[in-house]
Amino acid sequence: MEKNNAKVVTKEPCKITVSFEIPSVEVDKAIEHIFDEIQKEARVPGFRAGKAPMDIIRKEFARTAEERALNRLSAEAVYGYMEEKKIRPAGTPAVTEFSREAGKNLKFTAAVECHPEFEAKNYKKIKAARKKSEVTAAETEERVKALLERNASLSPDLSGVVSKDGFAVIDYSLEADGKKLDNASAENYLVDISNPANIKGLNEALVGTKIGESKIIDVPFSQEYPAAELRGKTGRLNFTVKEVKKKNIPAADDAFAKDMGFENLEKLKETVSASMKAEREKQSLDDLRRQIDEALLKNNPFDVPQSIAADYAKSLLATMKNYFASNGLNEAEWEKRKSEFEKQAESEAKDAVRLYYLYGKIAEAEKISVSDEDMTKTREALKKIYAKDEAAFQKKWNSDAAQIKSDILREKVFKLLAGDAAAKES
Repeated sequence: MEKNNAKVVTKEPCKITVSFEIPSVEVDKAIEHIFDEIQKEARVPGFRAGKAPMDIIRKEFARTAEERALNRLSAEAVYGYMEEKKIRPAGTPAVTEFSREAGKNLKFTAAVECHPEFEAKNYKKIKAARKKSEVTAAETEERVKALLERNASLSPDLSGVVSKDGFAVIDYSLEADGKKLDNASAENYLVDISNPANIKGLNEALVGTKIGESKIIDVPFSQEYPAAELRGKTGRLNFTVKEVKKKNIPAADDAFAKDMGFENLEKLKETVSASMKAEREKQSLDDLRRQIDEALLKNNPFDVPQSIAADYAKSLLATMKNYFASNGLNEAEWEKRKSEFEKQAESEAKDAVRLYYLYGKIAEAEKISVSDEDMTKTREALKKIYAKDEAAFQKKWNSDAAQIKSDILREKVFKLLAGDAAAKES
């Protein structure tokens, strides 16, 4: 017979429920022991601390003693069982269904979430496509051209007529159902005629318009328009052209390069090319990481503790909500699509938790670990970032050291997998 008459009630992936029955004699002993502890520390009116008679202690602290004893006995029984059966708990066991009458055995049930038991499979020689990171001279020229565009200046267009590649300064207001809309008007608003994201129909209406000229155009509200009551309707945009401007793009020469902080144009191009190459190498590495992670998940199906996945999904959902709120999705729209986002967060969380376990198992199998030197290097690098705020650095390190160590381990495993992957350049 198992100690404390432990019996498995249900066994699921990453979760086991066990019933226990502790003999009444053990319960009574535990309660007596608790009474002794209470007597040594209790402060009872009329007596010095720790000197109250036991009969008074029993009367005043009967319920407290029983609760402490039952909690202690249940914890000892559950953790003792897990140690004996080599169960690795993924959280605090949930003890329920306490049942005990005076003089009878203590009965209760404990549900324990466990870390998954598995062996990482098929993680070597993962087939993947590695994107090329080379940068051509033509691509460098295009990036320099874009840099020139970003550093262009505006000046008055003396023709006074808006051109398709020019700019216009306008006053405008938008109305619907005969009423001006709140927060839908502006004065001296600069419009880039080449921008396709402008209000539908505005660019076409502006081209050929002269300074001082006014126009009214119909504006259809899309089904994604923030104000639900206006979706599918047509509004009217009133605008007046106040100024016409043209873009002055600087020449690609040494003078421009020096203005940008470089010795000459050639040095600027070298820096641009190196920056593009670094961007592509990062993109290539990120894409390779995605392919490796997908292969690991496909080759290693297993369940994860529900509570861990649920906590992570909750965190992901909060991040999603903040992201969409910052991009104009109002509360009503969020609530409408909440179930969709919840499913997405749940799926992503399960994959993330599985990958956490997989990288840990691979590290274990390949004898990969994080050394003191690894932590010291990372600590020094982080310290440089917080060079002017020692207190902030210490707070960051003290709170995130465990996560930092986990991240270092994961990166070491990824480098092993990436170096071992059967990757072809594409």
